Amino acid sequence: MGCALAEQELSTILEALRHPQKLSGKNKSGKVNPPLIFSEAPDMSYPSDLSDDEWALIEHHFQPKDRRGNASKHPRKRVVDAILYLVEGGIKWRMLPKDFPPWQTVYDHFSRWNKAGVWEAALDALNARHRKKSPGLFPPATPSSTHKVSRPSTPATSGASTGASS
Repeated sequence: MGCALAEQELSTILEALRHPQKLSGKNKSGKVNPPLIFSEAPDMSYPSDLSDDEWALIEHHFQPKDRRGNASKHPRKRVVDAILYLVEGGIKWRMLPKDFPPWQTVYDHFSRWNKAGVWEAALDALNARHRKKSPGLFPPATPSSTHKVSRPSTPATSGASTGASS
C-alpha cells in the first residue's frame, strides 16, 4: 500500500475518532445522531493528539504480536500522536517537533504498521463499532464493496492481425 493511501486512512481514523457522527449518519427517526464528545485532556499538547478515551479504542491494534525483544523506549501512543500530527500538518518527517520521538523512530513504526495492515485494521474496527451502534443505517458489506478496486487488465495481444488479408 502506498504512503498516500496510508495517509488517507490515517486521516479517516482521526476523523472517525473525533467526529463519529459523520460515520453514524441518521437514526431510525431520521434525526442526525448527536456527536460523541471526547473530553480534551489538559496534557494534550497538539490538536491532533488522541485523548486517553480515543487511544483506548485503538490501542490494541498497535501492541506487538510478539513479546520478544527489547521494551519500547517510546510509548506507542506518543508515536501514533506523532504520525497523526504529521498527517494533519502535512509536514515532512524531518520537521517533526522535538517533543515527539525522533522522526526515524516514528517513520520506522509507521512503515512497519503500514506493511502489517495495522491502520486498515484500526479503521475497520472503528467502522464496525459505529455500524454496530447504528444497525440498519448502513448497507451490509459485500465482497465487492470491501475489496480494493484494481485496474482493469488489458488483454494481451499476440501480434497477429485479425483483419482480412488482401
